[in-house]
Amino acid sequence: MDLLIAEDEKIERDYLKMMIEKADLPIEHIYTAANGQEAIQIYSEHPCDIILMDINMPMKSGLEALKEIRAMKVKDSICFILTSYDYFSYAKEAIRLHVEDFILKPADIHIIIENLSKAVGILKSHKNQQMQTSALVEKINHTKPFLLNECAHLILTGQDEIMIQQHLKLLNIQFSSGFCIIVDKSDDQYLKFVIQEIEDSGLSVLKTEMKNDIILFIIANHEMLDKNVDDLLQIFNRHHISKYGIGSIQNDLEQLYVSYTHAIINRSIDKEKQVYSENKKEHEINFFISEWLDYLENDEEKILKEELKNFAVACIQKEKLNIGGGQQFLNDALHVLSDKLHFQYGITPDDVKVTIDFHHPHQTIEMEVVYRFYNILRSAKLMKYQKLDHISKKAIDYIKANYMKQISLNEVAEELDVSPSYLSRMLSNNNGKSFVEILNDIRIKEAKKLIRQGIILKEVAFHVGFRSQSYFAKAFKKAVGISPKEYRNLF
Repeated sequence: MDLLIAEDEKIERDYLKMMIEKADLPIEHIYTAANGQEAIQIYSEHPCDIILMDINMPMKSGLEALKEIRAMKVKDSICFILTSYDYFSYAKEAIRLHVEDFILKPADIHIIIENLSKAVGILKSHKNQQMQTSALVEKINHTKPFLLNECAHLILTGQDEIMIQQHLKLLNIQFSSGFCIIVDKSDDQYLKFVIQEIEDSGLSVLKTEMKNDIILFIIANHEMLDKNVDDLLQIFNRHHISKYGIGSIQNDLEQLYVSYTHAIINRSIDKEKQVYSENKKEHEINFFISEWLDYLENDEEKILKEELKNFAVACIQKEKLNIGGGQQFLNDALHVLSDKLHFQYGITPDDVKVTIDFHHPHQTIEMEVVYRFYNILRSAKLMKYQKLDHISKKAIDYIKANYMKQISLNEVAEELDVSPSYLSRMLSNNNGKSFVEILNDIRIKEAKKLIRQGIILKEVAFHVGFRSQSYFAKAFKKAVGISPKEYRNLF
């Protein structure tokens, strides 16, 4: 460490230097200046870690010199001001210049040594923090390719949003929207230049490989538009990459897999060489149907219709590319859907039949697919409700309408004119959960929405009906797997 002493009195200056040299301090070089201007000159040539600055010096005062030193921004030095005057009159300017402390003259050398020791401790602590940070950055940079690959793999395998967000946070990537591009592995030699250009434009790229494909997920911290995608494709074209498939823009992290399925469909390769993987088709169908049933159960009709529209686009593209044919893909999906609806809702195969004329305009096909499949799904849920005990359904409807209040099993039972024990039995038989579990599930689901909107956690707990912050945190972690604070930090 280096020290700069700026003191206009030579006797005082030499005495300070001599005593500090005798002290047991890890100071390698001590520089001295007789005035403020000289202090600036010496510091510009030898940026010191610690500065002892007399406030009243010729040519430039201590504070004036310190102001110019701070403006250099070459080192975050610790500064002590030596003064014979009432230092309160200088306090405001000194605070602005990040002065560590004032030392009143004539100062006991032990006080000066004590302050210098304190500064040495602070500097050592800063150095350790910097070393730890550098080591962490180096470790992250070393593991970054693995994390990027792992994150892309999590998306492809339909993993939980929280797990994906945790990986993105480690990579310092903020997701607002994104899409998928699939590139032939033969173009890998050019791809590193493409990825570099994309990242230079402020976007992030997750990369993984699957058989003969290189899969890229382009991530933005803002809402992407079709024009942004067109601009990115120019980068691919400039590097002579022409065999690629582009997925749809998605604003929901969990929907990036849908973009991947669209990229598979839209891939620009020779039709005669296109080999459609039955495993991929089966996976794609299962993904679509799993999403439909989730949205159906959660009454998210708008998203359900959007997903049905995505399915219609997939059918149209398969018909267009002759990949098994649109009607065949639709029939395969109907077969899987029929089995699932029969198992979950008791629907018979005769209730799940759809025939589409793919010679119609694309818009007509989309509307017809959405209409037909939506009616099948809604009919299935209606049949389930009809089979459910009427009391149980009314109880759940009441809970959904009043979850934010302090409702109890007794209150709901009284509202439905049944005994609490009977209601508890009906809820357990029809839903497999107790009243409290059902109530907490509904509250936690609403809490997640509010947290994503940026509402502070205390208000979230209150809004969804929890009166105890600790109980809310406990119930949230039990349901979601992480605490409300950890969930908030994912966004």
